[in-house]
Amino acid sequence: MKKFLPLICLAVSSLGASAQATFGHFDQVELTLRAENSARLNAPGEKSPELVLLMRVADSATVDRLRAAGAEIRQVEGPIVVLAVEPGKAEEIAATEGVISVRLNRELETMDYINPMGIDRSRTVLGLDKAHSGAKPLEQPYTGEGVIVGVIDRGLDAQHLSLLDKDGNPRVKRIFFTLGNNSLADLKTPAHIMNWKGDVGTDTHGTHVAAIAAGSAVTDENTGGPDLTGAAPGADIILAATQGGLTNDFMIRSARQIADAAKEEGKPCVINISLGNNGGPMDGTDEASTAISEIAASTGAVFCIASGNEGDANATLHATFTDTPVKTFIESSPYTGAIWPTSLAFYARAFGNFEIWSEDETPVTVRFDLVKISDPGTPLASVTVTQENPAYIANPSALSSTGVAAKFVNTTDETFCSTLTSSFIGGQARVEPSNNRYHVECRNQLQFSSDANDRAHAVMMTIEGTPGKQVFVYTSTVSGLFPLNFKSRGMEGFIDPNGDGTLNAMACAHNIITVGSYNSHRFSAQSMETGHDINQTSYFSSWARLVDGRHLPHICAPGMNIVSAMSRYHVKNSSYDETIYPKYYSRTVNGETYHWTPMTGTSMATPYMTGVAAMWLSANPGLTTEEIIDIAQETSSIPELAADNKGASGNLNAFAGLCKALGLSSVGNINADTADALAIIPSEGACHVFAPGAASIKVSIHNMTGITVKSVTAEGDEAIIATDDLATGIYLVTASTPNGSRTIKITL
Repeated sequence: MKKFLPLICLAVSSLGASAQATFGHFDQVELTLRAENSARLNAPGEKSPELVLLMRVADSATVDRLRAAGAEIRQVEGPIVVLAVEPGKAEEIAATEGVISVRLNRELETMDYINPMGIDRSRTVLGLDKAHSGAKPLEQPYTGEGVIVGVIDRGLDAQHLSLLDKDGNPRVKRIFFTLGNNSLADLKTPAHIMNWKGDVGTDTHGTHVAAIAAGSAVTDENTGGPDLTGAAPGADIILAATQGGLTNDFMIRSARQIADAAKEEGKPCVINISLGNNGGPMDGTDEASTAISEIAASTGAVFCIASGNEGDANATLHATFTDTPVKTFIESSPYTGAIWPTSLAFYARAFGNFEIWSEDETPVTVRFDLVKISDPGTPLASVTVTQENPAYIANPSALSSTGVAAKFVNTTDETFCSTLTSSFIGGQARVEPSNNRYHVECRNQLQFSSDANDRAHAVMMTIEGTPGKQVFVYTSTVSGLFPLNFKSRGMEGFIDPNGDGTLNAMACAHNIITVGSYNSHRFSAQSMETGHDINQTSYFSSWARLVDGRHLPHICAPGMNIVSAMSRYHVKNSSYDETIYPKYYSRTVNGETYHWTPMTGTSMATPYMTGVAAMWLSANPGLTTEEIIDIAQETSSIPELAADNKGASGNLNAFAGLCKALGLSSVGNINADTADALAIIPSEGACHVFAPGAASIKVSIHNMTGITVKSVTAEGDEAIIATDDLATGIYLVTASTPNGSRTIKITL
């Protein structure tokens, strides 16, 4: 359940107020609504809670000016400043010279949900068993020794059996625990860590994630049991937890704390963030993404961030303008009824916020039309939003809930007011100073006054722009769910979404690894349906093609029905529901019972990549984030009939990547680069092989599972093997002569 920020008392000026930097439209609306609620609910003279802001500033002198103006500076990451202010001083602080942009602190969601039970094959599919046992061609086991795995999350149990060593000592070496008053408990000693009672008993997400990334082997040698070992069981672990809500400022502060702690110890560090939210520019320029990029660049820490679980949502659009406008209908989603405000009537079509972004500063025009479904070309009521015209259309009864100055709202359109009730739609546009992109922030609350009106009418969105330019439409979640969809209704000239743009906003940051989910096994007959096919990208896995050309996620890891540790504090909490988190496996040690449960989501896929990256770093500590991405992509397997939602590459192969990080071949026992004089030169449609002085050459091509797909033998010192008849994917080409062999990787 989404946690909402506390109400505050704040005087907000009307839209379009001039200042050095101004709050965006959504923030202005939220501040206005908070001020109204605070004035109604707070006792006279009662002080409102502090307001946390994220700012982009021009230079360090601006930070000094902010401090002098009364802001409490909490963190600075490059151009990004996290600060706290008295609510009544927010706009004054935003107007400080040198402030480029300002944004309210945002809540983060965990990227998981519940699932059925069954056999978990994810560890075997990744090859973790081979890496941990030192299978050939490895010369020793690799389990993440000498590397720190950081986890920023909630529902953490540092004393769970999966996070202890074989002697019962904590593998968690440090806990950064933010208390409710924003003070910090820094737990460093084994005694303090073993006495820590966890953060919240109402969740188990963080324990599950931490054990996937770095959990110890827990099988009872006497009675057996499933292999529930994490990806890096030899790594040290640092946790970051909070008694408060999961917010951007907590995430940024925790990332810096873990990265600095690892740097102090002189160890490589991989930090897992299975948290996020939707909306924003989705280009890495928002304040939270920029801060994470800065921390990664300044410390060398590797960040793995979940792509999100909204890949099957019809709540985003991405199109290139032609001579005809982009048109779609705003509809209810499968979740609208579940999260619709309880005070509203039954015929709910949609509500919430969504954003429209141009690829640059080029303006777009957005129009909302109330139409009859039988005649969408004839608007019954309309409102048009341009940079010069912030505008809404609304029922008089819904005016206060818009949070928008009355002068920008048309409440006199009789058709709109009689057809819909307690409804509004509209927005405000501007060029964003942080990335120089044209941005329209839109809000809507649409419910029809009767079943007949609901069946007969629809609200249409039309976006007009310069042909050849791209447009991106992103919807924000409410309580972790999308309350609206976009649909074509099968009408010619209208478009349907395909999941492009559903990505977690933070997953668009630079200097990080974005992780999606693929299916590694099935748990039950119920999961034999489409979307659960083995090796295919999970139906829920979020993805996007970004304005800068990136296609994310970078890699997919197992995320469907993953069994991992469950917080004991959650199991003992009154909120625990065994129908939601079943006890898949339990073990009692020294009178304490520990449990493991299945969960699904990119929250589960991401810690696999985190632990695998830690394992690779234990083998090759100098690897950078970019090099880890390259290894993951080059050694991944591409699923058959791969769709765009798999991102830029395919399915993670931990063992093949480890061999690559060590300079070995993972196919059989082939050694790489044993014949320096042997050259393999890929070209279009073929590979040419040269071995000066050789009497013969054998050339073989293997797929990433080790199967030989073709082979040729040539007399003399030259050979050619065709590749134009092979399917798209990644292959290993091995050339052998009596004097040695060489193996290279090619991508077709």
